[in-house]
Amino acid sequence: MSKFPILVLATTILSGCAMFPQTEVELITNGNPSEPMCFSESKEVAENRIKGYLAQCFKPDFVFTSGTTGYGLNHRVKESKTEQSTTYNVYSPSGSAAGYFLNVKIDQGAANCNTTVNVVSLNMFWEKEFDKIKEAVAGGTPSCSM
Repeated sequence: MSKFPILVLATTILSGCAMFPQTEVELITNGNPSEPMCFSESKEVAENRIKGYLAQCFKPDFVFTSGTTGYGLNHRVKESKTEQSTTYNVYSPSGSAAGYFLNVKIDQGAANCNTTVNVVSLNMFWEKEFDKIKEAVAGGTPSCSM
């Protein structure tokens, strides 16, 4: 049996970090965008509710799979503010799963929309966060996915 297929498989598994966008721009460019979300809540209220949800659900944690075994989740939330908008990024800074997974941009809306929110997810599995963001802004308490 040739060693080449085994080498290719091992290289693919070990370079798993290459699968994830390494920058916010790369995520926004290659990720799955949501439809623009329009809310009647003020920008400040939307920011606080989204920040609360993300802080609750995406933080360093250890997930037990049985008894004393499990795996570590190293999610972080990064906030960036400008005069016009606030952006939250869910990312992992290190390990085999380093990269960006979710980008949430909150802007002051136009006359018919107090606040607009645009979300970009890494893939279809992270798209479930679109509805959770909507629920959080509406004042609900969405459950954490992970």
